[in-house]
Amino acid sequence: MGVLKGYDNITKAAGHVPALSSKEAVDAFQILVFDLINEAYKTIKTPTPFTEMPSEPLISVSLYDALKIIVDRDSIPCSFSPELPEFTKDIREGRKPANTAKKYDLVFENWNSDARVEFGVEAKLLVENDIQKRVANALIREYVSDAGMGKYINKLYNKRGIMVGYIVEGATSNIVVKINQQIEDSLNKKEVLQIVTESKFKHSEIYKSEHLGKIDYSLYHLMLNFN
Repeated sequence: MGVLKGYDNITKAAGHVPALSSKEAVDAFQILVFDLINEAYKTIKTPTPFTEMPSEPLISVSLYDALKIIVDRDSIPCSFSPELPEFTKDIREGRKPANTAKKYDLVFENWNSDARVEFGVEAKLLVENDIQKRVANALIREYVSDAGMGKYINKLYNKRGIMVGYIVEGATSNIVVKINQQIEDSLNKKEVLQIVTESKFKHSEIYKSEHLGKIDYSLYHLMLNFN
């Protein structure tokens, strides 16, 4: 039950949490999501199941399989869905076709009926240097653009969410420097990623960015290095 530690101070497993407006309830579920992803990451990283440089979908599938084992094993009071579409108001009212819906890589949802909390995950492949047809600068631009962070910043997604970087080549710190340069070039230097040092997070490579006037929460970035 180690993944639940801290979170079940509020949930008591499948018990009650404060109303959805409570920052405590939202923050607690977000920490649980980070802990679950981190636990799944450690499971698939050692030993690595990848015989060659993996694609983004392959890593997502491997994480999904590991998450399912952890959630079932530890009776975690949440569910998660892969490739979940975001049906916007335009789609629901027939102004856009349903097949144009953007899809979260994962969506986590708690099981509490009194305070339903959801978190979306947008995952992106990242490399420091060009390798095997993967162009580093192009992947960095995609991470920052409306294909990545912009889905939250520009409200292409309605749910609160987090970014997850799949690093398959290079050093995390160097890649974050490149992401921040792209943010300064295309957004604003006040919106760059900053390392998170709070002890409540178990993973050592978590960053956050602030986008005041765009979204009313800190956007967290979990970097998973598969080198």
